Amino acid sequence: MRTLFVSMQFAFSLVLLIGASLLAESLWHLIQSPFGFQPEHVLTFEIKLPWKRNPAAVKGFYDELQRRIEALPGIQAVGQISALPTIDWHLRSNFDVDWKPRTPHRDAVNVEDRAIGGNYFEAMRIPLLAGRYLTDADRGAKPRAVVNRQFAEQYFPNGNPIGRHIISGITSFEIIGVIGNVRGTAGSIAAPPGPEFYFLSDDGDPARSFVVRSALPPASLFRAIREQVHTIDPAQAIRNFATFDRLIDRSVAQPRFNMGLLGAFALFATILACMGIYGVVAYSVAQRSLEVGIRMALGATRKNVLYLLIKRTLLAALAGIAIGATAAALLTPLLRSELYGVEPGHPLTYLIGALLLLVPALAATIAPAAKTPPLNPGATLRTN
Repeated sequence: MRTLFVSMQFAFSLVLLIGASLLAESLWHLIQSPFGFQPEHVLTFEIKLPWKRNPAAVKGFYDELQRRIEALPGIQAVGQISALPTIDWHLRSNFDVDWKPRTPHRDAVNVEDRAIGGNYFEAMRIPLLAGRYLTDADRGAKPRAVVNRQFAEQYFPNGNPIGRHIISGITSFEIIGVIGNVRGTAGSIAAPPGPEFYFLSDDGDPARSFVVRSALPPASLFRAIREQVHTIDPAQAIRNFATFDRLIDRSVAQPRFNMGLLGAFALFATILACMGIYGVVAYSVAQRSLEVGIRMALGATRKNVLYLLIKRTLLAALAGIAIGATAAALLTPLLRSELYGVEPGHPLTYLIGALLLLVPALAATIAPAAKTPPLNPGATLRTN
């Protein structure tokens, strides 16, 4: 019964270790995979003007703020967007297009759309793959738009979208550029990038987020930017000042918490399993002293005795690992929605989990047997 309990402890520990290892590997992939932009040295903040403010006043406020921030020392680029990447804000819209008809049960295209202003793509350093970026010089001209690589691959697998048109209501946007995919546009940076459509913000759009790329530490710009906003409108509030590194850190907070929680349970279960093995071996040494004395009297060496004492416990540990690996293979697919860049049945993860469990288990098995003082066969036989 003691051996069975030890085996079950090991099985439970291995399931937790494999789960924690999968989440740790997933978190590593999530942070190390390219975001599609460069978050370093970027400061972000939001402004929401009153909804009933005159469109001309809204345009004047944002244009003036854009110029003032660009004039600050150390500023490299300033951009505006309706919703920043990593922010859980969705605006997925249906559009007609000039290269395919809309059917009764299906819209032509369904994409995430974002309104931008200033030099957003340059501030975020989103790579241009074809055509050109949108700039404020495109205002007043024929409406133009930029799409991402996923849009081009999904709707133009064998062609080029530049020069084609996306139609929203009575407005027809000409596609003038293709940019790289940006993770986190629809909220989670773990979600695969979908098709995206960028156009210049409407003059009357009262809510915008700013991205400011600077050669200076972003935190040093907080006061200067706040002063510029209050110079234009003393009653205007600024929301959510943060560096983009901080936004990314927030976006991985839940995966990091999940990994830490499961890892803590795995560590606790492993410690309990090793304590159980230590107790089983120590008890076996005391319980089998007569058998050991007889074996040594018949010529067994201390090495033979040590092997005898730890063999059964190691077999119990290996049986537990086998049971745990089987259970993990059945249970870890439940973590699929929490994983990024790693499959639940990754063999290396199972191997690492087994090794992480066997090493302390081996130490806990050998330690009590090795600490047993040398037995005198004759004295042991007489005592028993």
